Amino acid sequence: MATNTETKSISDLLSTIATANVKAIAEPAQHNSKGFVYDGVITPGLADNYQQKGYEFCIRNLNSESTSSYSKLSGQETNRITQAKTDGGYGLALMPLYTTETTTTAQNVIAALKDALIPIGVTVWLDMTTPPTPTHSSDSADTVTAFKKSIFQAGYSVGTIGHGASAAPVTNSSVLETVYCPFEPSESESGLKTMTIGDNNGICKIYWATHS
Repeated sequence: MATNTETKSISDLLSTIATANVKAIAEPAQHNSKGFVYDGVITPGLADNYQQKGYEFCIRNLNSESTSSYSKLSGQETNRITQAKTDGGYGLALMPLYTTETTTTAQNVIAALKDALIPIGVTVWLDMTTPPTPTHSSDSADTVTAFKKSIFQAGYSVGTIGHGASAAPVTNSSVLETVYCPFEPSESESGLKTMTIGDNNGICKIYWATHS
């Protein structure tokens, strides 16, 4: 039976291997660029189809709802999506989406980001239609802020996206431009149904994963 020290050593080794496999880097998202949300594995044909229509980034789900059968984002897919076409990739920028449930913790989100090889600094969008159940506070706003803060402190940018976001093309597209920022006096909690990057020139910018 493995000791606690041996278990920790194995965990550290696996973490080191995973970090070494991260091929993408975080860069500020380009304003006015168009993207699409997809809830399945992105294939070369699908990527080409959207790029020909002017789409420059995609949003992929990190987790699967209990009632859904779509595939969650893997590290292999992250690398394939973000690598340049000259290196065998799709040449798309990428941002992950996590749909919360009542039992979701910030650590669940952070673990999913690491498993999907999402580089530090990238914006993870949260669909909090079903928010995590408060554990230490009766104020749901406090719980949401603490939830986002934990993910932010792990090195990721955090934004909220509306449940109505759907695969492109969309007819009611708004703008992705508000992310959690502890350096500003207030935070917008409005749901965002967006496929376009806004000005992205505030203190806390939106970051996507792209090829290194």
